[in-house]
Amino acid sequence: MFSLLTLLFGCKDRSQTNWELCTEDLATYTDTEETEFGFRMLSEGKEVYITAPSNCTSPLHKISNNELVSQSWSTDACTRWGQEITLKDGLPVLFGPLSDTRWQNSTDTLELSSTNVRRLDTLPDGRLVQLFTNTVKIGGIEHPLPATSIDMARYGSDIAVLMRGTPTQVWTLNATFVFNDTTNLLNRIHPFAPALTGKPQWVLGGGPDLLYTDGYTLYTVELPDWSRLKQDMVNHPHVSMGYASALMDIDNDGQMDWFVGAPTAGSGQDSNFAEHAGWVGWFELRNHEWILQQEWTGTKEFEHFGWSLALQQSESKRSILVGAPGVSTVTETVCVQQVDK
Repeated sequence: MFSLLTLLFGCKDRSQTNWELCTEDLATYTDTEETEFGFRMLSEGKEVYITAPSNCTSPLHKISNNELVSQSWSTDACTRWGQEITLKDGLPVLFGPLSDTRWQNSTDTLELSSTNVRRLDTLPDGRLVQLFTNTVKIGGIEHPLPATSIDMARYGSDIAVLMRGTPTQVWTLNATFVFNDTTNLLNRIHPFAPALTGKPQWVLGGGPDLLYTDGYTLYTVELPDWSRLKQDMVNHPHVSMGYASALMDIDNDGQMDWFVGAPTAGSGQDSNFAEHAGWVGWFELRNHEWILQQEWTGTKEFEHFGWSLALQQSESKRSILVGAPGVSTVTETVCVQQVDK
């Protein structure tokens, strides 16, 4: 497998800074049972916002200075605030699908043109992006979609919308891309790092395969035979691979690292891989291929480990956080720290 993305990351200079695994114990954050804590996470500088849609009084939490703090929230009912999260004017905004207002920050309700918004985002120039079932409104201008929408990703000053059904379709302002060779239903789209040409790429998640594309070529990342997930998928292929995604050179070795969540993984036929326990894999770009370096699985039935992923970073520390809303837990799975040579 090869793409211009490979050139972009494979040829970059290595920093003179050493990063090694953290010496302290990895952190675990929890909320009240059955609040779905960890359903969505959003990184903003050194802080990470975490939603708990079934927490009727505190649907939003923030990790700051390695401490978990509940954020004040104005809510009169259990409307699943935090099923989606974004930032607007520097403030976290939550989606409540059972609410008449649908979108709200900690103090105000956003004034939207409709209560049928499926996703919300803001472009760098301040234009509001609202995704509806069959249209997307960008800065007040509506654009028709070729089919029913299911998810949206923002990359730079543009967006991509994933359509429901097969074959897979991705709509952008410039073109609609159709992948006739996809036979599995997909339900998540994430921005992937741009290719050397600057062309945007996306992760297409929610199916049995790990897929990314530049709109023209669809790349499939293979799992090695030793992978517990690959072995277990013989009994349970519906793993929602790529439902969550995080990409960066976390250990500063000059090779990109890609963390991928598969929250419905686990057949339950293996005593060490409970039903829907979930899975997270750490891939690294080596010799033009994404190679699985390490993998983790949940430990409880319907834990859904890997439902969300977030990068927490400071000048001297980087961590990967994994959400498991089935047990209302967020776990630090990887931590690296800067050390002097």
